[in-house]
Amino acid sequence: MANTRDEISVLIQRIQDFHAQDAMRSLGDAIKKKKKWFGIVLYIVDGLSKSLIGNCFLICLVVLFYRVFRRGEPGCDVFFYGMSENNLRAFSMLEKCFPDGLPGQCSINGKSFSIFFRLKVLFSIFDILTVSKVMSERQCGKPLARLQAIIGCAAYLLYKGSRFLDETKVVCVASDHSPICQALLFQSELRGVKTCYIQHAPVTENFPPLNYDLSILYDQASYESYVSSARINKCVNKGEVLLLSPFSSDFVWPKLEGDEFFVGLCLSFLPRLDVLAEFIKEIKSNDRVSGLLIRRHPRCKMDLSVLKGVRGVVIQKKDENISDFFEAVDLVVVPNSGVAIESLHNGKPTFYLPGSDYIEDDYYGFVAAGVIPSIDVGMSCDSERIEKFFNDAWAETYGRYDETAKRTIPEMRSEVRKAFLNIYGN
Repeated sequence: MANTRDEISVLIQRIQDFHAQDAMRSLGDAIKKKKKWFGIVLYIVDGLSKSLIGNCFLICLVVLFYRVFRRGEPGCDVFFYGMSENNLRAFSMLEKCFPDGLPGQCSINGKSFSIFFRLKVLFSIFDILTVSKVMSERQCGKPLARLQAIIGCAAYLLYKGSRFLDETKVVCVASDHSPICQALLFQSELRGVKTCYIQHAPVTENFPPLNYDLSILYDQASYESYVSSARINKCVNKGEVLLLSPFSSDFVWPKLEGDEFFVGLCLSFLPRLDVLAEFIKEIKSNDRVSGLLIRRHPRCKMDLSVLKGVRGVVIQKKDENISDFFEAVDLVVVPNSGVAIESLHNGKPTFYLPGSDYIEDDYYGFVAAGVIPSIDVGMSCDSERIEKFFNDAWAETYGRYDETAKRTIPEMRSEVRKAFLNIYGN
């Protein structure tokens, strides 16, 4: 059995492999621009995480007060962890594979660790000093990457000290790069608990290789990204891999009909409002555009009043879901987001707006692959040009991103059901 130093070194490396990448370095700066308090947090992390005592203080602080750490409820043998709306949607994909209910006693996000247990973990002074020393030695890149490593280390200590995994048969996660999920999965691996990963959003070759007993991915393109990830990391993907579309309905061919139409504009978690405001003015100047509906990312809390200055612009209400959005619009403009595939699946001509968020343009490669075009106001208002783009050759490419274009939903659900029962029973 490896000791604490060896274990935490492996875990920190896994967290670093994702969060210290060049593609993620601009994320901290973008968050600081939108959330001033976060800049203060990163400044403190930058200063304290360079020393043993500083790391001890930060890790103890996170163990005590970070409320999103969760454990399974007593008696549960299948534990799902994923706090975001998209994570919960991913879990529902698996639930739909079991019409009579998932096997065993399931706990989704369970309970928060009690303050008494957190204090007990802090008395494991040797472990805290060991973890802090490794953190001090590694430095872990920029402040945001270091913060993620600190969160992962705190989660490692909590899950190491908890007994709930001893009663658990399967741990399921939907965010393979979250430091908490990585710590949970790592402890599950050490204790021989089966693991299941359910994809919740588009992925690239920058994501961690598959290291689970069962991986449930959206489509062929996602699988190819993980194959590239394993090649880059000089390893192999582990466990069984199955494809399960996140959609519950059949694919509808994208078309634009009528003389006037309503445009849907989806926002990212951190939208660039100046770029969006200019785009809204431009597209609303077209006589065929009767209105524009804006849909927030579930985690976007920004004030969007600057986008409502043009007549006919509406922001979707918080209690209205994505289906309501697609029902209300005729074509959709997206940032770097998996909503592009969901929009196409629902028959909406979909366009990418470069520079609309703080991630590098075409991060998921949808434009480069020919799945969606970059926005061209002239094309977006031209039914014939839209029909020419979304042709038979396009459908073949798109099929790599949407399994419902090739296979039936019941067939995919049946395969996943058998595979999950297999890891649950073993």
